[in-house]
Amino acid sequence: MTTTQAINQGRELLREQEWGAAFSTLTAPDVALFLGPMDLEGVAKAAYLLGNESEGSEFYRRAHEEFLNMRQ
Repeated sequence: MTTTQAINQGRELLREQEWGAAFSTLTAPDVALFLGPMDLEGVAKAAYLLGNESEGSEFYRRAHEEFLNMRQ
């Protein structure tokens, strides 16, 4: 599976509220580096819903940074 396919699959899993599968898919080492801010927000939400507050906070921080970078 390509990175793009994995990201698309992760997005679909988020839409289906399959939090564990979405988190696993989108945090894979070959995928996580290529996530945009909206995807990072989705991962953060999934992490929080799975009870991983520290990871959720980190993904929200990364999403915030990416949104700020888009404005520059």
